[in-house]
Amino acid sequence: MVSALALLAWDGRLKALETVGAGTIFFGVNLAAGMMIIAAADALTGWFVSHYILGDVSLLGLSLLQAWCSRGGTALPDRPRNAELSPRRA
Repeated sequence: MVSALALLAWDGRLKALETVGAGTIFFGVNLAAGMMIIAAADALTGWFVSHYILGDVSLLGLSLLQAWCSRGGTALPDRPRNAELSPRRA
């Protein structure tokens, strides 16, 4: 018999992995968008803008934050609400 605590731990790990996967996708999209913006700025203004600015670690952190927010702001499993807060049925 599998305990409820083990199921909650598995569900939490699964949601954390989903968040990391979504963060990887957001990182790729952010990187591509940054490269397009830099290329457009270079073409329109003629000023040289380095692509090294996209190599900063903060882009990865912001991508993970984007993924966390898109998942509802939590990586923990949904827990049932307190029974005392819900209206009682007669």
